[in-house]
Amino acid sequence: MSPEDSQRYIQWHKYAKAGLSPSDRVRILEISEKAPKIEYRPGKNSKTILAQAKGKRDSVELYLASEYIETHRHLFDNGVARFQRFQLVKVGTMGLLVVRMA
Repeated sequence: MSPEDSQRYIQWHKYAKAGLSPSDRVRILEISEKAPKIEYRPGKNSKTILAQAKGKRDSVELYLASEYIETHRHLFDNGVARFQRFQLVKVGTMGLLVVRMA
């Protein structure tokens, strides 16, 4: 089993234990799979960025590709919801339900 499949298997069963239906589990897993993959500028990667002290890290424009930043921003064109670990919580006046992932 590949590491990606192993992670999907683990997440699938965590969501099942939390009471999510199979169709909801599929939808949540698809969000991660369809998200754009991070594109760093040459010479940059997650390790070099995370090695910098919090509050003193480079701005995203210095380490992420501009195309990736634009693609990422478009993900929020129709609004945003946050996922929290394993507890359904009613949020806001629109009755949005989110999954609590604590």
